[in-house]
Amino acid sequence: MLAAPLALAQAEDQPPSPVAPQTEAVDLASLLDGVEHQCHYNDILERFWRTLPNPQQAIRTLDPQLQSALGSISVADEDEFRMYSIPVHGTWHQVPVKQIQFGLGKGNGIHVMLVEFDAPPSTAEAIFAPLVEQSKTAMERDPDNTLQASTDLYVEDGKMRLMCDLST
Repeated sequence: MLAAPLALAQAEDQPPSPVAPQTEAVDLASLLDGVEHQCHYNDILERFWRTLPNPQQAIRTLDPQLQSALGSISVADEDEFRMYSIPVHGTWHQVPVKQIQFGLGKGNGIHVMLVEFDAPPSTAEAIFAPLVEQSKTAMERDPDNTLQASTDLYVEDGKMRLMCDLST
């Protein structure tokens, strides 16, 4: 299993394009809801991550409102995985989100998702810490969690991140 180190990967040849300015941040619930509950991917998120190797196709899997919340997808090609970074102008559980990242392995089972919040860590922690703790406990007790999937909430570079490690 991997964890926070994947968050350090950055696309070296192309910095992430910011999201086009909007008056209101988009509610990301239709994309992210479920992740805070034992790292469950809803149908929309499932389609999105599965098409990430073709970023334009991945964006087209989303409805226009979600599309408007995302900036250009950048890809960092690491030795064992590719890190897909997606800048976001949206909120989840009313907490601003800065970016979503997926670290997807090259045939080795690595699969990590990160949600980076764009709010003081204490704001994100107040909402997400209880949810993550419930998820951790449920995942540890789940006899069907044979892959030992895990979740965590941590601060890196002053930003709170929610991590789901679904690596096999």
